[in-house]
Amino acid sequence: MSRNVQVQHLRGTQAQLLTLQSGIDPDTGASVLPLQTAELYFATDTQNVFMGCPGFNGLGYIQIGDQTQVNERLDQLIVIMEGIRRVLVATALREKSGNEADYDPATISSELAGVSPIGR
Repeated sequence: MSRNVQVQHLRGTQAQLLTLQSGIDPDTGASVLPLQTAELYFATDTQNVFMGCPGFNGLGYIQIGDQTQVNERLDQLIVIMEGIRRVLVATALREKSGNEADYDPATISSELAGVSPIGR
């Protein structure tokens, strides 16, 4: 025997979550219960995900997904990786053992696209 289960996230801004936790529906102003156990809330402005856990801590929820500064961190990692790539290219070319085009990311991508079954 099987059953269909539907999971629906509550959606709104992170500021609306605080209003919801105070027992007021941010859309209607009616009195409501805050997030129930394992009820999910997706903050559309910050892309964060919260799970209700009344009685677990003072807030009544825990944050299970945090997108804060993800893009900034990825940009930092890209800069570090590019720096490492440049050092390796300089080292390889110092010995005159390679051609600069062999280390160009665009050249490498086009070479891989020719042999890759997915065309990247």
